[in-house]
Amino acid sequence: MHEQEQHYKSREVSTYMFKRAQAWWYVSILLRLFVFISGIIGVWIAQWRLPMTIVAGILTVISAIFVWRSEELRSISDSLKRRDEGQDWFGWQITREELSNILQQLPSKFAQDLSLTEANRNYYDSEMPPGSIRALECVQESAWWSKEQARRLSNICFGITVIFLAICIIVLFGVGIIELDSDTRLQVSRVVLGVFTFIASLGFAPLAMKYRKFCDKAGEIEMTASNILKMSDSGLQNNPIPAIKLMHDYQLARVGAPLLPTILYNQLRNHLNSIWIQYRRDKLQH
Repeated sequence: MHEQEQHYKSREVSTYMFKRAQAWWYVSILLRLFVFISGIIGVWIAQWRLPMTIVAGILTVISAIFVWRSEELRSISDSLKRRDEGQDWFGWQITREELSNILQQLPSKFAQDLSLTEANRNYYDSEMPPGSIRALECVQESAWWSKEQARRLSNICFGITVIFLAICIIVLFGVGIIELDSDTRLQVSRVVLGVFTFIASLGFAPLAMKYRKFCDKAGEIEMTASNILKMSDSGLQNNPIPAIKLMHDYQLARVGAPLLPTILYNQLRNHLNSIWIQYRRDKLQH
């Protein structure tokens, strides 16, 4: 296996693992939605209260298992992605042993498909050879993309939280001013309480803050990379420590951040690509 082929396959395997992690994460959210629905059914239909409580408990446990599996797969994906970035940006070769240990965990069909793909593809815009300058340009590009995605996800999570809370407050206010019998008021109040619990279980508010924190950190790393790139080329090549440190800072921030769904990346790809190209051109003109 040639070094270039190892590099390409490591990226493909990392992407595959990340997509599997996303799938488990999506299912965990769906299961928590079913827990909420089970609770609502138990509130409105008294004879189903006990069965729905049992179902909700089982689904909660299964959802936790799916979250654990998602985090495990993402950890494998992140580990391989860091190795891939080290090889792409600095030329640190991924050993056959490292890649084979990952490949043996994959379904045989996917492993076979890897050998049918072309091995020559450049993922980043940088045209520099592996080294400090290429690493800084790639960190800058990757951090910018992460910043934009995290910013949008923070706004989405915050917006969902505000909308749900507003609906709950309006419903509670309506129950207070509309003449309803005590049983109906109790049931409606329980449903609203269930919505509050559902929002808390999904954790949209903490997610919004975590995405915002990662957005700020990625923006800081992007600007740091830009400032370091203003140094002379010879100074950067002779002293790779700032580039290595910044790469590790970015990778650590990314590992600690919530998952960035591919579906958002696919929706924003063309728009952000056009902005990035213009951004680079403007940078070259100044």
